[in-house]
Amino acid sequence: MVNQPKISVASGHQATTEAALWAMREGGNAYDAFIAATLIQNISEPGLTSLAGGAMIQHCSASGELEIWDAFVDTPMASGQDEHERLPYQQVTLEFSGSSQSFFVGPRTVAVPGVLKALQEMHQQYARLPWDTLIQPALAVATNGLSITKEQAYSFKLLYPIISQTEYGRAFYCGDGVPKKEGELFKNPHYADWLPHSEQFIQQLYQTGRRITIDVDHHSSADTPLQLFRHDELARYRVIKQKPLHLKFGEHDIYTSATPSFGGRLLADMLFRFEQQATHKTRDEQFLFEEMFISAMEQALQSITLYKSLPPQHSRGTTHITISDAEGNIVAGTSTSGEGSGFFLEDTGIMMNNMLGEDDLFVFFEDNGFPIFENGIRLGTGMSPTLVFDAAKTCQLAMGSGGSKRITTAVAQVLIHHLFAKLDLKSAIHHPRIHLQDGIIHLEPRSKDNSIDLVIPELKSQGYEMNFWDQQDLYFGGVHSIIPGRAACGDARRGGHAFCGTTADIQLDVLDRLK
Repeated sequence: MVNQPKISVASGHQATTEAALWAMREGGNAYDAFIAATLIQNISEPGLTSLAGGAMIQHCSASGELEIWDAFVDTPMASGQDEHERLPYQQVTLEFSGSSQSFFVGPRTVAVPGVLKALQEMHQQYARLPWDTLIQPALAVATNGLSITKEQAYSFKLLYPIISQTEYGRAFYCGDGVPKKEGELFKNPHYADWLPHSEQFIQQLYQTGRRITIDVDHHSSADTPLQLFRHDELARYRVIKQKPLHLKFGEHDIYTSATPSFGGRLLADMLFRFEQQATHKTRDEQFLFEEMFISAMEQALQSITLYKSLPPQHSRGTTHITISDAEGNIVAGTSTSGEGSGFFLEDTGIMMNNMLGEDDLFVFFEDNGFPIFENGIRLGTGMSPTLVFDAAKTCQLAMGSGGSKRITTAVAQVLIHHLFAKLDLKSAIHHPRIHLQDGIIHLEPRSKDNSIDLVIPELKSQGYEMNFWDQQDLYFGGVHSIIPGRAACGDARRGGHAFCGTTADIQLDVLDRLK
């Protein structure tokens, strides 16, 4: 009896994984699965991404062709600058369990989105199933609702200053004036109404140009919805398709995001500096690899060639999907809407991004602190969907992560733990993480005999401040990864869910309940 090839999926929610599996059970490939999974994320992972945001996607066809799709956001064109500057906005602060971050939200923070354009082109070039088929999982959950998970409840509570901006948002995310809690039902009837018309909407949006308006209800005295962009700004949007950045790490070939994204270059620099240090250590000393990683991270972050000439950069609220099918196609895609602007794209049930409101990502600012940016450019991002191959050109790992400035450090640490420290995939993903930012080393809780304890006194003497977190947190990213056809693991920090098996093994616990 011939063994049936296995498929692998890892994502940030069970419903997201099941949408991908459903598409492949229906006869679709990894590209169909990625589209179906991305469409359902508007319900399953609404606090982490949006179809009105940006994405970075790496795919490898069954024939071995590798390509990076940069579908990140553009800044508005200069011709509409005066109108854009009149749009409302405000500053909010989010309180994580061990840190806080401030940024701007509102209509003025919305950049030109690219996710829907990428899905449209992927469907045209690689998918098999009709668009009306691929929307079915998302339509089912938007209509019938999903039970809110612990991770979603935490996200809603964290994002409350944003999701409560409008009556439209409060109707989706809140009940009795507070964010919806774990176990409550989350529906999106506007999204359910939009999905059957979505293919035509996307075509009109990007091919013929369409004015995007936004309903600001009581936050504005405007009698009609406000216009965000000129109609031709979406018509000029392009998904940048190119070869991925290639680097060597030990005996492995690693492929990741290329320019104008900076994430791949930063990842390459971290791994290169780590490997340089490792080669100068004895085998007994190499167990201190966390100390080596901190040093490599600091050197990479200080690299003038990486940061002084970079365009504005973003990715805070992010999520990731990794998929391989039985034929050998692989798709790894990271998407984001920032934390979201708090305002929705017309009556679609889709929250717009707030990419232009990140005050720590720009060099110049208005007197009130709002970022000043160059018009009509593609923003940079740290999103780094990554594929790893062995000498036989077999994919040994496909991965990516959400997590803002922690994206590259999260991806790098999983690569180091799996490829260098030889941990299995699950252990590599759930190993406690470290992040260095502004002279502060953030550490997830770890065992008492962990090697980093031996070097903490030295790190403190060098001027580092130590921030010990009391739990693993989505702050440190969500690395959803697969070893195609052999293993899959979702990161529990961001509600990860995974599957590896044959199509005969598929059980759709969430989707089948909605029939």
